[in-house]
Amino acid sequence: MSPRLPRCTPTEFERVLRKLGFVEDRQRGSHKVFVRASDDRTVVVPWHNRDLKRGTLHALVKGTGLTIDEREGEVILGKNGHICMDCLRAQPCA
Repeated sequence: MSPRLPRCTPTEFERVLRKLGFVEDRQRGSHKVFVRASDDRTVVVPWHNRDLKRGTLHALVKGTGLTIDEREGEVILGKNGHICMDCLRAQPCA
């Protein structure tokens, strides 16, 4: 069972994507498309004026290539470092 992800806004998740090397490619309606040139990953983020739902956030995190480490609780680990989902910063927590 996956750990429970905290809620975040699309803007907060965009900050995480940018720290992981994603850049905004285009926007169509209420969705922004982010791409990372190093591995050709594409992530489509719904851009609404409310929090992302946990299931949507979980799918977006998986789309970035990161994995959720159940042993670490609220921490997402990946080859590009790790993200503390409590503070939504792409850097190690002190």
